[in-house]
Amino acid sequence: MPFSIGYRLQQLIDEKLFADIKPPVYKNNGVEIIDEKIIISGEYNLTLENKNGIGTIAYTIDGSDPRAIGGAISSSAANGGNSKTITVKSGTRVMARIKNSTNWSPLHEIVFENSALFTDLKVTELHYHPVDQDTVGAKQLEFIELKNTGTSTLDLSGLSFTDGIEYTFPAGTTVAPKGFVVVASNPEEFQRLYGFTTDFGYSGSLSNGGELIELETSTNETVISFTFYDTIPWPTEPDGDGYSLIAAQTNPTGDPNMVEYWAVSKYLNGSPMADDEASVITNTPVFATKSFNLEVYPNPTSSSVNIDFLLEGDEKIEIGLYDINGRLLSTLVNEFLTEGYHNQTVQLNNMNLKSGIYLVVFKSRDNLVTKKLIYQQ
Repeated sequence: MPFSIGYRLQQLIDEKLFADIKPPVYKNNGVEIIDEKIIISGEYNLTLENKNGIGTIAYTIDGSDPRAIGGAISSSAANGGNSKTITVKSGTRVMARIKNSTNWSPLHEIVFENSALFTDLKVTELHYHPVDQDTVGAKQLEFIELKNTGTSTLDLSGLSFTDGIEYTFPAGTTVAPKGFVVVASNPEEFQRLYGFTTDFGYSGSLSNGGELIELETSTNETVISFTFYDTIPWPTEPDGDGYSLIAAQTNPTGDPNMVEYWAVSKYLNGSPMADDEASVITNTPVFATKSFNLEVYPNPTSSSVNIDFLLEGDEKIEIGLYDINGRLLSTLVNEFLTEGYHNQTVQLNNMNLKSGIYLVVFKSRDNLVTKKLIYQQ
């Protein structure tokens, strides 16, 4: 829910600590704004309205009180009459009151912040399909983790998960540089399992089959938006085997819609509120569970592609071609092979592929390896 100061102002009026004059109302496109903070990406039209029937609006945009000490109008204040529409930019702090003769209304303040402030806020862990713990069902043990990868403290107040799960961060929620915040499906069960608490609990549940997750500002500016999947080439261990989906980098810079962004947690139940030991500091994602060399060439290609690999024993292997969103386009190899070196040549020019990036996914008993392939018509 949005956070409001209205009830506090009414209490002061009721207790005769303010004159019975209500402060100006803020609106955008005819809709009343009750938030104390608005996050915007460009210019924003703000309308100030006087609903009292008496007095006039006095406002400032420099963060100062329009009422000067002693009760006069501040030299930096502007007269808004009964209604005034102004255009504000990020970084603006608007303060407004109603003045009627010598009486003033309470102060109504609103600040506009830049949505670019959240470029350092990253999703770093998703435990979407845990395993049951004794009598506690898996759906009670889900969580999503965010990390501030920047160097300045971030204020998350008013940010909301609007797709997949639902939750709005309350006023005063901040995350320090390199710090984490975890939102759980059941904070009490989360504490029992991990030994520490989170104050944030969402409604709804994460889909075991993958879905869209969105985090937005109170003005519907997108902060984080991604779709995860539970099928190859995405890691499958987080889908009911007890592991979580983690960012492949400790301070990720890529797109969480891409499989390369993700890896599998090192330990069962994941690593909430900490960098996972399976994450790396470099930009090299981890896909294989142990060392395995898969060669895909030529790359780029416009016709055929060679796939080379060495098996340490006899085993069944699968090689699939996927689009960049993780949809299987063709099973290239699905057979039992003997120990030793293998070369598979695959013709691509008869698959009606468009020019672009594809994924070659190798799967065996002990390995899951993904390679990018660029196809050019």
